[in-house]
Amino acid sequence: MDLRPFPRAVGQPALHRRRAGLADRVCSRPLLAGALAQGGGARARGDRLFRRRGLRDPLRDHPESGHLVLLRGQGAGGPGLPLPRRPAPALHLPSPLAERALLRRPGGPQRRSALPALRAQGGAAMIRVESVSKWYGLVVGVNRISLELEPGVTGLLGVNGAGKSTLLNLMAGLLRPSSGTVSLDGQSVFANPAALRHIGTCPSPDHLYEELTGLQFVELMGRLSGLPAAQARARARASCDAVAMGEEAGKRIRSMSKGMRQKVKMAQALVHEPKVLLLDEPLNGMDPPSRAQTIAAIRRWGEEGRCVLVSSHMLHEVEAMTSRILLLHHGKLLASGEVPQVRQAIASRPMRVFMRCAKARFLASEMIGWDCLASLSFGSDGRSLTAEVSDTGAFRTRLSDLMAERDLGLEILNPLDDNLAAVFSYLVA
Repeated sequence: MDLRPFPRAVGQPALHRRRAGLADRVCSRPLLAGALAQGGGARARGDRLFRRRGLRDPLRDHPESGHLVLLRGQGAGGPGLPLPRRPAPALHLPSPLAERALLRRPGGPQRRSALPALRAQGGAAMIRVESVSKWYGLVVGVNRISLELEPGVTGLLGVNGAGKSTLLNLMAGLLRPSSGTVSLDGQSVFANPAALRHIGTCPSPDHLYEELTGLQFVELMGRLSGLPAAQARARARASCDAVAMGEEAGKRIRSMSKGMRQKVKMAQALVHEPKVLLLDEPLNGMDPPSRAQTIAAIRRWGEEGRCVLVSSHMLHEVEAMTSRILLLHHGKLLASGEVPQVRQAIASRPMRVFMRCAKARFLASEMIGWDCLASLSFGSDGRSLTAEVSDTGAFRTRLSDLMAERDLGLEILNPLDDNLAAVFSYLVA
């Protein structure tokens, strides 16, 4: 028997893998994860199996390591999926995709009650985050965040390092909060299969098996989630079609472009038909046609009643999907709600309004004495005005009264910073 060290993961002891008797199939029940996916007797059988084969149990020694090992052999259990007929090393189950799929299995580590409202009635899910903080040693990832994620599409905005990925991982059950709670319809999501079955996540980093095709990988994630083989196969094909993979789904992942790998990750997030979708930078690396297809798909999922949270630092991308935003900065939630409502709440910032009319000079002479006007400037054509308004409600009322009295020949009245880019720049300045 030849046991060699498995590549060391950061902060973990060396694991081991078996090099003899490798088969051309991937087991649907990972050997070293059997205790996590099962319970009771499976736990004892797993312990005996570890001792007999001289392997350390990473799940017992490091339950939150986020890395599992999948040994490829006929005796590991389950018929699994066919692989290309060539020798290949043991598969290193990466976090978060494979581990989350295991945690979604019906016989997961903690047998809590299911979500009857979701499963019996097909009702809408809602994630609630209450005073959640996450610390990495002395570094604060997120700081006392409270929010509710309701059906529809919500954009999660923030510069790099703002805490977007940390918040998504907390909501996906991949991280345990340092304080506070994350719940789905009243149930904690961390290590809770009953809640995790309704959550799909598309992480920003790639955690994919390069030798599998895109379709095989999505099917494998379905099997690890507890779907029967036939259902996993059908759901994998439907999920690949939903993200417009087409014939590319039959290619090996190692030969795929960055944009197509993104679609594989989105397809695996859909395979178990979750009520909640958490998408971390899903449009990275996509070409313009793929971006348009993905934006349309995300909007469609929101219209179907799913809770969809999409993180990005590209404002125009989020604006194309939704007007509802969450804005993070330095781990804190600065604003939430519809963009116009958030803009109205920034009372300390005057709103700029562009106007074009035939009687621009007369309009300026009337407006100059208004208390709600902070400043006024003319355009180069002599017909356009840009006003900085401190009280938009009073400004609209005064302008409407003036237009009722006089014909100003007003052609354009357009708020210049009632948009996502302006809100973002004001709040993080």
